Amino acid sequence: MSKKACIEFFVNINTNNTLQQAYANAIKGKEDWELMEVAHSVVQVGTKYGYDFTPQDYVELLNEIEKWENGDGDEDDGELSDEILELVAGGICAIIKGSKRCS
Repeated sequence: MSKKACIEFFVNINTNNTLQQAYANAIKGKEDWELMEVAHSVVQVGTKYGYDFTPQDYVELLNEIEKWENGDGDEDDGELSDEILELVAGGICAIIKGSKRCS
């Protein structure tokens, strides 16, 4: 359930300005931090707004999106889940721009 909560967190960021601002504040100025350190800040925001996910869930989600964007996904399935597809379509990289993962 933890990864699903992380996905829901980002889906809701697309439509919730308060959550989006809290996320932006959590990653602001952390561009040079290690990804796992940023993930801990993001988890704190998620927890505050009722989302239960781990830093590892956050990192795995970013990696999955990045692989898909770079065409490096698993050739066997090659498709994103509906939730991940919604994130990509909703401009998730614009939202997570504080991480070096998306540009």
